[in-house]
Amino acid sequence: MANDKTVLLDISTLLSGEETLRKFDVSLNPDIDDPDIVPDGAVRFAGVVKECGGFVRMEGKLTFGFSSPCARCLETVRSALEVNVELDGFEPDSIPDQDGDYFIVEDSRIDLGAIVYEYLGINLPTRLLCSEDCKGLCPHCGINLNLEDCDCAKKQVDPRLAGLMDFFNE
Repeated sequence: MANDKTVLLDISTLLSGEETLRKFDVSLNPDIDDPDIVPDGAVRFAGVVKECGGFVRMEGKLTFGFSSPCARCLETVRSALEVNVELDGFEPDSIPDQDGDYFIVEDSRIDLGAIVYEYLGINLPTRLLCSEDCKGLCPHCGINLNLEDCDCAKKQVDPRLAGLMDFFNE
């Protein structure tokens, strides 16, 4: 997933104490490296950043609609991703010693684009199914078994088990 989209949110008024809350609502055109994922539109990221005395807290929701082929039958599946984002942000000189997810506030700005692409990369599914009971494609003739039946499965016998067929036919 490429990240050549920078969207900076200026929070200098939060850090100076002039405000305690800053709302944001951005849309980014996704640049996704996976050719199977076709965006239905922009990625929307909306929420608030709050001043919390020494650090800031971001709470938001990322929404993204897309299409992808079913992993079994290859039919197009439309899906939507909704991810709640809760992160703390620290200036470079006050980064905590503990492990955890956080972002860096540099020059009183937050790069929302970097956060969006990180959360897309983590949360996009690796495979989608059109339904849990999708029958997939016939491995021999390629027919979509959700739409029609074929006789291939009835005719084909694994050659390693062919000797057993004689045993059962006696």
